[in-house]
Amino acid sequence: MYRFSKRRLSTEGRLPILLTSAITATAPFTKMTDASERVKATLRALSNWMALCSDTNFVLCDGSGYDLSRDLKTCGTIDSGRIEVIAFENDREQVKIKGKGYGEGEIVRYALEHSEILKSADSFAKCTGKLWVDNYWSCRKAYNGTAAFSYFGFLKVHAVDTRFFIVRRDFYQANLLMSYARCDDAHGKYLENAYLDSLAGVARQRWMLPVYPRIRGLSGTSGKEYQSSNLKRMGKNLAIQLLMARSH
Repeated sequence: MYRFSKRRLSTEGRLPILLTSAITATAPFTKMTDASERVKATLRALSNWMALCSDTNFVLCDGSGYDLSRDLKTCGTIDSGRIEVIAFENDREQVKIKGKGYGEGEIVRYALEHSEILKSADSFAKCTGKLWVDNYWSCRKAYNGTAAFSYFGFLKVHAVDTRFFIVRRDFYQANLLMSYARCDDAHGKYLENAYLDSLAGVARQRWMLPVYPRIRGLSGTSGKEYQSSNLKRMGKNLAIQLLMARSH
């Protein structure tokens, strides 16, 4: 295990963004397996984050032991001075057995335990490393100070969207930190289902993001570009308001 940090970064008054990464893919059902393509997609996402957030610190945590610091320094559109890079080895055998959600959960847990930036932040945003959120600042403005998760479904919540969320660190540690241990992709138990189970006793108003996040980038599972129509976004924003208005 090792960790690279160019310098100690101040997080006073800021909400950092954690980007989770696995450049060397070991999880089953992952179609995008070429490491160079995964690096390229991660750099592309970070470049977009840099354009969106000019005064935000990032934590980039890779669970496959790949140190992205050198790649970041050679990319002209990325300010590596605002990024804390952490690399460690996931439990590869468990990831192979239980799936990518298990690895994702391990990465978030490791980052919370080892990142200087996250240790000094009350809240943080998390996004899968090959993605970015076009309307991030709308989501940030809508954050209630406790939790802001999107969901899969329309007028019924089928699962929690784990690609992007904003959350208070102590809320995450108390309710979601170990949810990944219940993942079993081969039997249809994904991290998205585990998160929903963990939030079952929490009122929707406390955890549901009232704005539909416009997620962009490449899916590591399918290798496809995320697309979202204006009509879908309008419908989903309406559905969110209706669900939040209902009792828990």
